[in-house]
Amino acid sequence: MNLTTLKAQAEAARADSVELELWRESIEPDEFLRLVEVARQASFVVGGLTAKAPIGVLRHAIRILGAKLEGIEP
Repeated sequence: MNLTTLKAQAEAARADSVELELWRESIEPDEFLRLVEVARQASFVVGGLTAKAPIGVLRHAIRILGAKLEGIEP
């Protein structure tokens, strides 16, 4: 999965409802769920940074995020 291409396709889909439907059909459900997991973990990390969570908690959260990102191309 190439994240740059996926992002470009998502931007194009926002502009055109037909393109949005085609994009939705082309992404695999497993890929979508994986991206949701990555987004949730990233949100947790950012929230921890904003709330000034203990460094140990943040390191652990970042390790989990890294594991979830494994295999996703930049």
